[in-house]
Amino acid sequence: MKKISHIILSLLCLSLFTLNSCHTSQKAVNSEKEYSFEDMNWSPEKVAWAIEKRQIDYHTLSARLHIDFKSEEKEFNNVTTYLRMKKDSVIWLSVRPFLGIEMLRIFITPDSIKIRNNIKGRTIVRGSEDFADILHVPFAFSAVQSLIMGNPKLALGKKKNIEIDSTTIHAQFPGKLVQRSFEWTKKGFLLRKSYYKETNGNKYAEQNFEDYKKFKVGQVSLKRNIVVEAKKKIKVHLSFDKVKFNVPVTFPFS
Repeated sequence: MKKISHIILSLLCLSLFTLNSCHTSQKAVNSEKEYSFEDMNWSPEKVAWAIEKRQIDYHTLSARLHIDFKSEEKEFNNVTTYLRMKKDSVIWLSVRPFLGIEMLRIFITPDSIKIRNNIKGRTIVRGSEDFADILHVPFAFSAVQSLIMGNPKLALGKKKNIEIDSTTIHAQFPGKLVQRSFEWTKKGFLLRKSYYKETNGNKYAEQNFEDYKKFKVGQVSLKRNIVVEAKKKIKVHLSFDKVKFNVPVTFPFS
């Protein structure tokens, strides 16, 4: 059970050793209807505009996740996890891998992580700094929520790092610690791929986004394929269903 809890938490923080370096934007989009990304005559300036306008504005998220996990040593398929989130406040998960029986309940805030193991009948409480040590990645709560949303918050910087071909928009963000790159579809400006790599190391994380669905808050990817190379190579497939935004949610954790 400890390994499963480690896996679930790792999935939330995959590649987040890089996301701390992203700049945040306080601007939000109330509805995608205001903007048209179809068949634009793209330029670096318009890419910068589109990154800002694509930010998803939401209060709460409720969803069910199906997780396939594979490493050199372990493999888990179709691990069902229920997710609830309140922006900038709480991430709540209920892990039910077998017959709908809850094995773990996880409660994450910007300051702490609580894990309740229902099989062993005990609760573990850690500060965010301990969480980073356990998973070997710097914990950043807002970055975790951005990853779950597929909602990277970026400042474009030098526009010369943008390349545009017939179908894809590529953007690169070199850095002292981390190199970042992203791909969006030219039609509709949907994030298709994110890639992070240590500038002076071999660690990397790649996430591919598929199956976009339009909600009132914007376009959201319901399927993610993730590959991480750190101490070990990990492959993860995430799929979302029963997705609801801005509905009342509770975060029970006794």
